[in-house]
Amino acid sequence: MAHSKKALSRIATSDLGLTNQTDTYVYSTNDTLAETIAAGYFNDSRKTVKPGDVVFALIDKDGTPSHAVIRFVAVPATGDVTVALESVVLGQTTIADVSLGAVTGVDGTGSNAASKADVDTRLTTIQTAINAILANLEAAGINATA
Repeated sequence: MAHSKKALSRIATSDLGLTNQTDTYVYSTNDTLAETIAAGYFNDSRKTVKPGDVVFALIDKDGTPSHAVIRFVAVPATGDVTVALESVVLGQTTIADVSLGAVTGVDGTGSNAASKADVDTRLTTIQTAINAILANLEAAGINATA
């Protein structure tokens, strides 16, 4: 599918001066994430957007809907408009629920006298969360294993 100019709606402008504004947009599409972030996808909106503008996008509405934050990198007068994927949420409220607190022993005293089993359990939890993130990125068309 092609980019729809009408689906790109400006919702806010952050004004740091006349020549230093950042616009924020919302956008929804049935296109996949890979299609949406491809160079040239937003060419039809080149007169509207500028480098640094941000888009909160709902991707693949009719398939596996997900959300992404996209930033415009280059908006040349001719040639392809390019964007960068700033964040991908993939329909989740959190990407990973990983506690960064100290690993403590099973007695919960906070003495940091963690056993090898305590540390291994925490690392397994973190590894599982990271693997889930990688799987979601790959499902969205991003080669996360590169």
